[in-house]
Amino acid sequence: MVDEDDTCSTRLNDLTKKVDERLHSQGKEITYLRNIVDEQRKSQETSERNHKCQIQRLEQKVHELEQHIKSLKDDQSKLEKEPTEERSAKSIMANRIREQERIQSANEVNAQLEQVPRRERNSFRELVKRLKSVHENHAKLEE
Repeated sequence: MVDEDDTCSTRLNDLTKKVDERLHSQGKEITYLRNIVDEQRKSQETSERNHKCQIQRLEQKVHELEQHIKSLKDDQSKLEKEPTEERSAKSIMANRIREQERIQSANEVNAQLEQVPRRERNSFRELVKRLKSVHENHAKLEE
């Protein structure tokens, strides 16, 4: 009976050790997986913050371009009040300068836009299309 108790006790101790080892191993695995999930969540949050910042910068650029267009319209109305000869010379120079500024602004916006994910880029492209339309209408008015 004593041998039987010792055998049961030994067997119980062995099973307890195995269970403890498994629990310890699974605990390590759970910790490892939690760390992976935390890293992915942090990475995603950082990415989302960066995209929001990029979108805000692009929206600010659109706002600046809209203000620039408004300024150009004001300049145009001033030019229209000047004598024809002065207006022609100023208009030619102003058109050249505006065209260079527009190309530079468009290139800057396009470069920044390439860094934004496609979904946000598409909504921003709609804003740019509207802005281009306004700019083209302004250019037609100048002619």
